[in-house]
Amino acid sequence: MKYSISVKESFEARHYVVMPDGNEEEPHGHKWVVEVVVSCKKLDNFGFVMDFHELQKIIRAAAAPMHSCAVINNLSSFKDNPPTAERMAEYFVNQIVGVLPERVKLESVRVEETPGCSAIISLVTAC
Repeated sequence: MKYSISVKESFEARHYVVMPDGNEEEPHGHKWVVEVVVSCKKLDNFGFVMDFHELQKIIRAAAAPMHSCAVINNLSSFKDNPPTAERMAEYFVNQIVGVLPERVKLESVRVEETPGCSAIISLVTAC
């Protein structure tokens, strides 16, 4: 048996990307929505995969640098790889996977750039 929980957090940030035709977008803002799914095989002594609030704190900490910059392209994580929705999902995977409780595994990260348009990274994990 596998137990899973998910948490969604949103934040506003500006970015730009270089399009396949070589044109560079103007910096523009989005209300990004990040959904993180984590799982485990056995609940803890309190009956949790993990506390929702703890997972919220982890997501918020990963998003925090994006609140304090004019354009997220300026962050070191995106200097060489402009922040597409796919790269944003990868960023959150990299920020979250190492700070989860040991028995909890990251299943997926979904980043929605605009309503109906999102990128998903699914991790094949053995709990």
